[in-house]
Amino acid sequence: VVIDDRQTERLVALLMVEAFGQLPADVAPPYDEAGTQIAWRLDLRHALRGISRDRSHVRVVLTSGLVVIGTIDRVGADFIDVAEHEPGEPRRAGNVGVVQTLPLRAVVEVIRADR
Repeated sequence: VVIDDRQTERLVALLMVEAFGQLPADVAPPYDEAGTQIAWRLDLRHALRGISRDRSHVRVVLTSGLVVIGTIDRVGADFIDVAEHEPGEPRRAGNVGVVQTLPLRAVVEVIRADR
């Protein structure tokens, strides 16, 4: 998770990152206090499920440049379902235009819009 200058929370898919630069010295290491790797437990799906449970309004940016705006309804093994609706509107059946199924391999970042 990255917090930008406007305090917007952005979940960036690590597979899409090519380089890091000027990271602060206090960036969390990929190990817990016992020295075991935690990355395998806390993957993109884990974070997306938390956002889905919160029913947060999101903007999902894909590798194609397409942006899908709405609420994450479901997180599968290799996909997410996003109910598209207008920004600021709650996720209600009458507000949803379509539910898009997006492959996780195409997700570049998920921007939480209501935090």
